[in-house]
Amino acid sequence: MGYITYVHCRLCGNLDLQRISRDYVEGAFAWLGRLIQLPAYRCAPCRNRFFSILRYHRIVPTSEPVDSHHHHEDSIPAAD
Repeated sequence: MGYITYVHCRLCGNLDLQRISRDYVEGAFAWLGRLIQLPAYRCAPCRNRFFSILRYHRIVPTSEPVDSHHHHEDSIPAAD
């Protein structure tokens, strides 16, 4: 099933989340999350704060972009 079973931001899909205090989550049903002591998370890119029952697994983004096409100058034929 991949990463779908792990907690992620519902707005942007980010998996690199920060655990926060339950007191920072706002919304109509935030009191319920606090009452049953659900873990609270914050998404840095979109600033969404929420509760989740999904498993937490710290996923850190890579420092370099992933390039699926490997272009090497040596493999390009020279123009005559």
